[in-house]
Amino acid sequence: MSAQIAPTSWRQTAHVSTGDIKGWYRPLLWLSAAMAVWAIVSAIGIVVDPRTLSGDPIWAKPFKFSVSLCVYAITLAWMLGQVQGPRLARTGRVAALTGATASLIEIAIISIQVIRGTSSHFNVSTPLNSALYIVMGVGAILLFTTTAIIGGALAFFTTLADRSIQWALRLSVVIALAGISVGFIMLVPTTHQLTEVPPTTAGSHSVGGDDSSGGIFLLGWNSRHGDLRIAHFVGMHALQIIPLVAVYLAVTRGHRLSVGTRTRIVVFLSAAWAAVTAGVLWQALRGQALLEPDSITWTAIAVLGLAAITAAAGIARYAHTHPPSPTSSAPRHEATMTDNTAPATQPTDPSRHKLNQRAAAAVYFALAIAGLIGTWYFNIQWTSAEGGFSLGNYLNGWFANSASSSAGTDLLVITAAACLYFWRHRRSLGTHPWPLLLIPLSFLVAVSFTFPLFLGLRELRR
Repeated sequence: MSAQIAPTSWRQTAHVSTGDIKGWYRPLLWLSAAMAVWAIVSAIGIVVDPRTLSGDPIWAKPFKFSVSLCVYAITLAWMLGQVQGPRLARTGRVAALTGATASLIEIAIISIQVIRGTSSHFNVSTPLNSALYIVMGVGAILLFTTTAIIGGALAFFTTLADRSIQWALRLSVVIALAGISVGFIMLVPTTHQLTEVPPTTAGSHSVGGDDSSGGIFLLGWNSRHGDLRIAHFVGMHALQIIPLVAVYLAVTRGHRLSVGTRTRIVVFLSAAWAAVTAGVLWQALRGQALLEPDSITWTAIAVLGLAAITAAAGIARYAHTHPPSPTSSAPRHEATMTDNTAPATQPTDPSRHKLNQRAAAAVYFALAIAGLIGTWYFNIQWTSAEGGFSLGNYLNGWFANSASSSAGTDLLVITAAACLYFWRHRRSLGTHPWPLLLIPLSFLVAVSFTFPLFLGLRELRR
């Protein structure tokens, strides 16, 4: 099975292969195989080793990490195998080798600490444990960078004529990077840890309690307090599920669903996945266990469920009124990823302008991620120091002195101008009203996230 890609001005025509594994990047496939083997070893360890750590089997952590890295490595191997252009491919290979090495080192440290009978994450009780923890932190940063480079190269620098798969890759990469970024929030020391002399731990998975207060079997997620690992897990694995659904729809349903319908399904799935990721993160930051939602959480679930039903009904209506045209429908076992408006084999003249637009979009997206991580890193720190979130105290902090008042006024004016800009230029992202969601997100998340995100999307649209 293969899907054809429209050529850009700076590379040759390529084919995205969904069935031939020969073109996938070999080192990442080897990493995936190694992680599969080590997952089996860790599973045996869970059965035969009676030791526990924080209430869970001591071999549960290497098992979870091995399975996750196995799936992640094979996904990146496929994605890198589709990247076109010698420079992008070479950069992707360097990133892949770096990420694979970091992953091997990380799983080795986790396993060594298991053998020693101690924890690997947040453990700074001895100079050795502290050094190993720092190495693991560097590995997490390298994995984030690897995902951004390989995912960005395919999603934003390779033009797929099938819009549904193009948007599946773009949106899943953004959600996955946001999910990985949740791991950086875990590095913030708790109030109790800051009072320890000498410190033994630095950072925590849990909010409102410690990591040893009880967890869901095998998963290890805290069953009594909030747990940041849930949003971390859900978000990062959007990179597998969303593109897989898009490829499945193109291959098996291309003759029944138009590309517009499939694109709407992908956008709907991505929005739902992002909402679930944000929801479980919001629940965790409030110190609430996943299986013990309060009335506010249930209300949010009901609102999101109603929105999902409404969106699904709209997609079904669109699919009924916009059937695929005979010339664009694909056979059942092969999806030709061509747009109805432009043949995939139509040559284009070389143009540096298009490459510059994609480069600018990549910079904007990088700034958006930096704005998201930077603002919420300090938001979490403030919430931990205050013992909870209070909107009044939060806004009072903006105007605590002349310097902060200047910055707060500056931010409010820029946010108002950005919202007006979103309103006036919403059509530059298409005819759908979804860009207006950036207006409330500017206040709820950060304008340093929404504004460069809008500019990046506009560059891609242009």
